[in-house]
Amino acid sequence: IDDLGAAIKYIHEHQDELNVDIKDYICIGFSAAGHTVGEFGTDNHGYKSYGLPKPGLLGLCYPVISMNEFAHWLTKDNFLGKNPSQEQKDEYSIQKHVDNTYPKTFMWQCLEDNEVDIHNSMMMDEVLTKNKIPHIYETFDSNAHGWGIATNKLADGWVDRLVQFYKAN
Repeated sequence: IDDLGAAIKYIHEHQDELNVDIKDYICIGFSAAGHTVGEFGTDNHGYKSYGLPKPGLLGLCYPVISMNEFAHWLTKDNFLGKNPSQEQKDEYSIQKHVDNTYPKTFMWQCLEDNEVDIHNSMMMDEVLTKNKIPHIYETFDSNAHGWGIATNKLADGWVDRLVQFYKAN
């Protein structure tokens, strides 16, 4: 999360030199990096902690959301260590820190994802809906994990749909 914050802060501070406009940026993360990007939208560890403007959109692709019941064990161990306290797991379970200021979100995952339990995305969809956060949640009937751009896969076109959602809202 610190690396993401530092990178965005660098781009923000050098936007003229880099010829970019950061006022309405998009962050996209896949799997464990989806956790980092999802966390970046929260009040407890997110963009505000780095003095940065709110992202215009978060792209969460087959993301790890929870560090509790449906946690991806390797992500949890790498992120929190082998024996995190319940307090640490709760602190880094994104669904526990979403409120009505969370950035709009585009999220997708395969229904039978063979790495990250689909309940991660389902929980996130539920909490985004509860907090009335504009979002799109797409699922695909496959057990795949890690399609990326997904050319010629069931999720083909997700990047275009993300951009359309971003521009429309």
